Amino acid sequence: MLSPQKIVANRRNSSKSTGPRTPEGKIASSRNAVKTGIDSHRLLLAGESPESLAAVAAAWRSQYP
Repeated sequence: MLSPQKIVANRRNSSKSTGPRTPEGKIASSRNAVKTGIDSHRLLLAGESPESLAAVAAAWRSQYP
């Protein structure tokens, strides 16, 4: 159980936490929960090349038939 002083301190600290304010900060924070690998809903992340993914996949398929 939290003491009353701890609750007041938590409320004071949380009021300072307002999240990103700039457009760049909002874009960056929107990617915080992006999943990769088997849990991903997308094959590529922003900035990744479909060609390089195809090359890596082809290399794996040739190495592990």
